[in-house]
Amino acid sequence: MFIHSTMGIDSERHLRAEQTAAELRSSAARATGVVLLSQGCKFVLLFGVNIILARLLMPEDFGLVAVVTSIIAGFSLFNDLSLPMATVQRHEINHEQVSLLFWINTLWGCALAAAAAAAAPLFARLYGEPRLTPIILVLSITFIAFGVGSQHRALLKRRMRFTAIAVTEFIAIVPGVVIALALARLGFRYWALVYMRLAIGVFTTLGVLLTCGWRPGRPRWSAQVRPLLTFGSHLTGLSVLAFLTRYADNLIIGWYSGERALGFYYKAYQMLLVPSQQFGAPLSSVVIPTLSRLQLDPPRFVAYYRRSILLSAAIGMPPIAFLFVSAGWVVPLLLGNQWAESVPLFRALAVAAFIAPLDSGSAWVVVPLGRPDRQLKWSLFATLLTLAGFVVGARWGAFGVALSFSLCRAVLLAPKLMYACAGSPVRWAEVFRTASHPAFAALAAAALLFALTRQFPFAARGVGGLAASGFCFGLMYIGVWLVLPGGRRTLKSLVGLVRYLR
Repeated sequence: MFIHSTMGIDSERHLRAEQTAAELRSSAARATGVVLLSQGCKFVLLFGVNIILARLLMPEDFGLVAVVTSIIAGFSLFNDLSLPMATVQRHEINHEQVSLLFWINTLWGCALAAAAAAAAPLFARLYGEPRLTPIILVLSITFIAFGVGSQHRALLKRRMRFTAIAVTEFIAIVPGVVIALALARLGFRYWALVYMRLAIGVFTTLGVLLTCGWRPGRPRWSAQVRPLLTFGSHLTGLSVLAFLTRYADNLIIGWYSGERALGFYYKAYQMLLVPSQQFGAPLSSVVIPTLSRLQLDPPRFVAYYRRSILLSAAIGMPPIAFLFVSAGWVVPLLLGNQWAESVPLFRALAVAAFIAPLDSGSAWVVVPLGRPDRQLKWSLFATLLTLAGFVVGARWGAFGVALSFSLCRAVLLAPKLMYACAGSPVRWAEVFRTASHPAFAALAAAALLFALTRQFPFAARGVGGLAASGFCFGLMYIGVWLVLPGGRRTLKSLVGLVRYLR
């Protein structure tokens, strides 16, 4: 009896998320810095490895794995049923609840793996490529690994242990890279890419299990779990709608305009929106758990929310404004003159990328407050409207689709924030007010840069010109911010926040 009680107390220790105001503020700020730094390091490492693998493997090897990656991504929409986020969001949760969620995630991961394995021959016949079958069979194992470690990762986030997560995920890449390079040199071709993904997934789970220290108990059904399952189902629905919006434009452009137009659109999207999403996702992984801890303290909730919006806008908006002006020489410089047709598409998509920091702010309200059903209802409406916009825009080719994408995002932004903030301590107008300084400063700096490059065309030539233009843009961005009413105060607040990242 004493041993059982001791185990129960030890298990509950891993579920506690109590922190003082100062501790939470420091943890959240440092976590933001750690996550962003980790994301940058992972990007650099994997980018370098892919360059090496590109010299060791054939283009068709990457193409083959890319097809499987798309297939796996479809199954991944239901990877964890969003139950880990339910664990993170709840103000109070017990060992019995988390244990049941662990077993649900584990069994669901096994079911997804079985479903992917069963569907593998069907995809192989659909694509006329028998090699897809064994690749899908191997990568389906990642569903099991992810299911086993999902609740442990959630508990680490709940306790704001983002440094541990970042270190674990980075270390897990190392064996994957070693395996990939070894297999590539030994002539295993596409299997090098396949086993790199598998190794990273498995070693990440092992690292999370060892770092967390929590051990699940026997599964016991409880009525208290039902709200968590409902919460997860709403977030899963959101993922499905986001996936549909993400890939529908590609399908429509490919259908109406052909592969060449789709290639230009895809590259513009990849250069502009994917990097902004790479920044937004890690930031959300810190913001949402932190706000979940503050859900019962409205003043601190609002204060942290505003700081997060300010940081997101201050970092995310300037690069987009700069690239909008410089796209005419940046795209040919980085990709070559053959990609010049991507420039107008690049600029058309820039509007959506520019407002992305505010667009993600709606999720930062509804998820921590346990109201994802509101976001699901809105996303269903927004997805239908966006898809209709894609169809209409397709009449003007890829540019029409890109412009439609940005217009839909811009038109729906204010109503989306109004709906998300209704009944919450956050006022939707405050979101725009908070982001007004970085937004206006970025736009003004972009206008000044445009005038400067028109007056001095040599500033837009080569790598040196690009670096000089970027430096001038940065100075003008900060300068405009300082002269705006209240600009010094908000910039000082931002600098104070950045100091916590060190």
